[in-house]
Amino acid sequence: MNWFRTILDGVAMSAVFNSYVAVFWLLKPHSFITMFPKDLQKRVRPVTKEERRHTILMYVTLYPAVLAWMILSAYQAGIN
Repeated sequence: MNWFRTILDGVAMSAVFNSYVAVFWLLKPHSFITMFPKDLQKRVRPVTKEERRHTILMYVTLYPAVLAWMILSAYQAGIN
């Protein structure tokens, strides 16, 4: 196992993942309220359908992209 490549891949994937989530958070911060504790969710306005769609769009695009990155990285490293 190539530890240097493993660490670099982990750092790169976490940087891409975190920056992607940060951009979505900056665009619609209230759409992430569903991830907060129930006590806090009860004190704020409910999430609208548009905000819910925004969060689902993030999930649908981000997770397959990270999964594809992991598969391609493993393939290039010669892992079968």
